[in-house]
Amino acid sequence: MDNDNNNVNDINNTNDINNDTNQKTGGRPLRLKLGTFSTIMVVFAVAITIVVNMVVENLDLFFDLTPDQFYSISDTSNQILAELPADVTIYTLFRTGQEIAIYQQFLQSYRVFPRVNVVNVDPFVHVDFVARFTQPGQTIPVNSMIVESGDRHRVILPHEMRTTRFDIFTLSEIVETITFESVMTNAIRQVTMGFDNIIYFVRGHDEMFISPAYQQEFADWHFEIRDLNITTVDRIPDDASALFITTPARDWNEQTTQVVWDYLASGGKAVFFIDNTDMDFPNLRMLVNYFGIDFASMTILENDTNFLVPLQGGTLVPTAITPMLSDHTITAEFAHSEFRVALINASPLRQLPVARQNLTIEPLLASSPNAYLKDMHAFNPETDTINREPDDPIGQFVISFAVTDRNSSPPARIVFTGTEAKLNDNFNNGTNSRMVLNMFSWAMDALPNVWIEATPVNDNNLTFTSANQLYQIMIISLFVIPGGILAAGTGVWLRRRNK
Repeated sequence: MDNDNNNVNDINNTNDINNDTNQKTGGRPLRLKLGTFSTIMVVFAVAITIVVNMVVENLDLFFDLTPDQFYSISDTSNQILAELPADVTIYTLFRTGQEIAIYQQFLQSYRVFPRVNVVNVDPFVHVDFVARFTQPGQTIPVNSMIVESGDRHRVILPHEMRTTRFDIFTLSEIVETITFESVMTNAIRQVTMGFDNIIYFVRGHDEMFISPAYQQEFADWHFEIRDLNITTVDRIPDDASALFITTPARDWNEQTTQVVWDYLASGGKAVFFIDNTDMDFPNLRMLVNYFGIDFASMTILENDTNFLVPLQGGTLVPTAITPMLSDHTITAEFAHSEFRVALINASPLRQLPVARQNLTIEPLLASSPNAYLKDMHAFNPETDTINREPDDPIGQFVISFAVTDRNSSPPARIVFTGTEAKLNDNFNNGTNSRMVLNMFSWAMDALPNVWIEATPVNDNNLTFTSANQLYQIMIISLFVIPGGILAAGTGVWLRRRNK
């Protein structure tokens, strides 16, 4: 009987414990409450992740985690952007859903500044918007960018944001460097701190015409080009910022020479492009000699293949050269980057051994030391050879000089170049036109480009891709992965519940 009473007491005690437990858990098993708590925590973690991503996106925060800080802009750009005197808007002309990811990453570093706004405009949807910035006879291709501030704007074309080289083995263009930061920062400087200069293009002797594409590039830099028939004036207009002089079909007369001489001798500015010709120009030569420079009718042929420019199909010809660049304000942004100036049929310039005092003569472009000269005007392909012959002069030949004449106040600034090929659209790789603009900027002492080193491309880890992959990554990180965690947590809870 005692044992039976003890068993009854044990059962009663057990029931009391279960009742106490049920009361503490609201009548639910403890494992159910723990499972519910785990589920709530998973849902809470997912919600926090989504909210944090939304907040970060709205705050426009950006962290460059690449080992070499590939997407980070330089201290030079940071300083310029922090001190902008006016608001600026960067319009990207990407097709919706086909944005170029690498450029969007770079733009993240710009949009963090309060005076910079970045807006994408689909050029196929907003045709009228793009037409506002399009000059007659010109087109603005997709993936271009427009930088605007007030009534100033600058169009940046796709080829300006990268440099390429032609691979003769694959017969294709390979991206070598990204020049986005240099082009974008300088464009922002131009439209926010811009300048207006009037350049008179000298005519009257059957000079070449400047192509609409080149004229547009000058306009983008806020350089206004006006024609000037030099044979009809007795002085250069007072509003001239510089003269644009190309090779005449016939020599200047004494009156023309005197008009240009008076302008330059009083501190004027000019850029000369003296093409390779078999004609003699005694009056023009006398003016050029006055500034310590002389030109020749010979053609530079390059014997070093490292300084040759591949033509269409990868063909190498000794008259198509990429010259060596000196360390000068005009060439700075090219000398320290992968930019390659391309010239064809260039003729040598030389510094006269005896020149006036107070002249500073600085070389800008030159051939390699292995180049040689030939008189190509009498060249007969059936009997002559383009290979170097014993009588051909060999050595390094200067193609372009920058001259400062301090005999006047302000000093005269003149650039001489031994070819007009830099003005040829068909031979312009984007670098030639920028070099020409830099020549005028230096001559006029206008706002110069700041040099920002181009970013080299590592083909192993960088591709130009659309934004679709970014959307896929976002979906995976915001929904697929958190959803998987939630499903796993729910499965664990159900399994525990059914035990």
